[in-house]
Amino acid sequence: MIGIDGAVVATTTTTATTAAATTTTTAAAAAAAAAAAAAAAAAAAAAAAAVVVAVVMVLMRFGS
Repeated sequence: MIGIDGAVVATTTTTATTAAATTTTTAAAAAAAAAAAAAAAAAAAAAAAAVVVAVVMVLMRFGS
């Protein structure tokens, strides 16, 4: 009969656990990057809105 060495089973289990942890870490990093991109887009939209408000205020003050 061919037996399975305990060290082989432990190595396989460790490799699978490491792969799962890497996948989870990669997914978390991707989610963080997406959140940062969304925050940057929101900041850009707020800046654009501030420019529009400033232009409208100048036009209202000095006429068009």
